[in-house]
Amino acid sequence: MASIKSCSCFLFLCFVLNVVSASAASSNYSKLVSLDVADYMVSGQRYSVNIEYKNVGSTVWSSKKGYRIAWAKAGLNKIWGGIDAARPFDKPVAPGESVVIGFDLIAPASIRTAQLSWQLQDYDGKPFGEVAEAKPVRIEHSDKQARIVMQLVPGEVVARQSFNAAFRVENIGKLVWSRAAGYQLAALKPGVWGGDTIELDSGVYVAPGEIASFRANFTAPEHAGEYAFQWQMRQNNTFFGDVSAPANVVVSGDVNFSYNSEFVYQKVAETMLLGETHEVVVQFKNSSKLAWHAGDISLVTSIADGLLWAVDSIAISASEGIAPGEYAIFRFNVQAPLEAGQYPFQWQMSHRSKGLFGVPSERLIVDVK
Repeated sequence: MASIKSCSCFLFLCFVLNVVSASAASSNYSKLVSLDVADYMVSGQRYSVNIEYKNVGSTVWSSKKGYRIAWAKAGLNKIWGGIDAARPFDKPVAPGESVVIGFDLIAPASIRTAQLSWQLQDYDGKPFGEVAEAKPVRIEHSDKQARIVMQLVPGEVVARQSFNAAFRVENIGKLVWSRAAGYQLAALKPGVWGGDTIELDSGVYVAPGEIASFRANFTAPEHAGEYAFQWQMRQNNTFFGDVSAPANVVVSGDVNFSYNSEFVYQKVAETMLLGETHEVVVQFKNSSKLAWHAGDISLVTSIADGLLWAVDSIAISASEGIAPGEYAIFRFNVQAPLEAGQYPFQWQMSHRSKGLFGVPSERLIVDVK
């Protein structure tokens, strides 16, 4: 009798363990892939939101199981209204798959700024996974509204030389723009480009929903450096509407003056084995008046056989920006040549279009055995 009870207890324990194991094996988790929402809105206007999530858990998401998207912060639902939350999950989303969730919002009249965020919820209404949090949204309430549709300006110009820039601005307000009524495009930082306003042509009227085109000729400052180029609509002395995307225009004179660098430090093994991988460290100082940006500036080898060490350039990461006077530290792996010998090791800073600049690193000889 005792053995039967023991067996029953053992079977019950096994059942409980299996249930726990099965529960632990199922997990809800989401990874945010992308979020697209306007950061400038006009009250009463409709705006689209698109959020893409990837299912990186072990459960299948579906509307039948109650999965949905919801506001991540309390109170947002009362201000912005509800979301057609379950419809994107009408088609089940299996682990490893992604889903794009799209819905519309109407900008409210009760607030001027908002921090919007969303998160997925499971069948129990429990939030899970990464939060989709947008940049702060600015909400305008005036009848005068504008959206910058296009801005074309060179990324680099020569000191004291002229250049052209163009803009397209949409009238998303309720009033008609005209030169006679004092509407113009104006620089947010005057006194830099030889002209601070761009007027509408005489006789041009820009009705709500139409797009105004602005073109103008500017003169670069006389001193090399990096200058902000940003514009906004203005009526008389009052700015309104969207601000153009911040553009940092590089003003250069002589190339060697524009970009410069000082070698600071490098660390590399004096001896390596054939084909062996080593981490090296190279450090340079930005001794110019221009910042170094990802995509423009990189560290390159200055020896003739660029791939001698299996790598010939190291880019500044997208999250970095090396201001004048700051230091750039590059850590990367090199692979020793496959033939024994003594090989040079030297690096230098480079601009994507101007080439090498500044002082190269100390030329070392590495013994490969």
